[in-house]
Amino acid sequence: MKYTPLGEGNVNLPLLAQVLKEIGFAGPTEIQAEYPNGGADSAQDKLTLPREVVLGAMKRDLETLKKAWANTGLV
Repeated sequence: MKYTPLGEGNVNLPLLAQVLKEIGFAGPTEIQAEYPNGGADSAQDKLTLPREVVLGAMKRDLETLKKAWANTGLV
């Protein structure tokens, strides 16, 4: 198994959002970066990539989710 940034893997995010809406999901969601991301992916106390790179990857994941779920009212 290879971990990838959100939106680059096998999960169909718009379909997931549609299903969650259909079942009435109203709870919180959480994004966890499991792909290599300068130590942030494995709870390291020091980053191995510049902070801007790590935060940029996290922001891209969030924007990917927001874009994929935009028409559902879940975000």
